[in-house]
Amino acid sequence: SVALPGWTAAEIHAALTERVTSARTDRVLKRVGRVLGEREGTKPDDVPLIRSFTEEARAEGYAEGRAEGYAEGRAEGRAEELAAAAHAVLQARGIRLTGPPLTGSLVGASREKVMAVMAAAGACTDEADFRRRLDLPRR
Repeated sequence: SVALPGWTAAEIHAALTERVTSARTDRVLKRVGRVLGEREGTKPDDVPLIRSFTEEARAEGYAEGRAEGYAEGRAEGRAEELAAAAHAVLQARGIRLTGPPLTGSLVGASREKVMAVMAAAGACTDEADFRRRLDLPRR
């Protein structure tokens, strides 16, 4: 097609008869769009409709990233709080932890894991026993 360079008659027919745009047709349309843009000296952001789609996509991506970061931060904060509570119980019992930090092992801990950590802190005889009860890394 002179008007739509690189778009073959078979591709046009397929695109116009599909109920839902296929991934193949999507790729073809993007290829044709790039060729037209290069020919006309325009970019996708020069077209207000396309620009609005990319702005929406950026905003959605930003919101998703922000929500994921917030959730990760909360999980890490809870892990730090749990580790501090376990340290406090152990310290009150005269047991000092010298091995790897607990926090990394506790990120995303379930309610059951929280209870297990505190039970182990209250019942263990020493650091090795505490770590064994929770299957935590040792030195």
